[in-house]
Amino acid sequence: MRGSEAYAALEAALTGIGVLTTIHATSCDAAYRRMVALCKRAVDMSDETLMAYVTEAYPLVAFCKQLENKQRRIMEIMECEILPDGTRNFRPLFRYHVTENRMEQGKFIITGEYGSVQPISESLQRRLLENGMPQTTLSRILSMGGEAA
Repeated sequence: MRGSEAYAALEAALTGIGVLTTIHATSCDAAYRRMVALCKRAVDMSDETLMAYVTEAYPLVAFCKQLENKQRRIMEIMECEILPDGTRNFRPLFRYHVTENRMEQGKFIITGEYGSVQPISESLQRRLLENGMPQTTLSRILSMGGEAA
């Protein structure tokens, strides 16, 4: 998304329609703030109200980055958990950790590994199951971790 179409996507996502989109941002947290800024191009609402809608509509955000070796990696997957009192808890779920970054014969060599940070929240687990994710798939995701990477 690059402009006011962000609000149209937000409205669709809030109705329960699955929406997958891309947005230019520098991190998972920044993606939420960027989406709020783009929605403001289409509608006059407070940042707080728009952030509440955006985090409800898009509980998961992935941040992809092009590394110096020109390879793209998903650097982080984050969940925004909405607590019963309405506060938001931003939970990093998975991260890519660069373990080595060196030059070899004029080329960047970058290696790393994916690690689990936290399990997905119970509320998102319920939402995924209610929206058709098979229990076996959810169990496989949950078995990937939850321990600090």
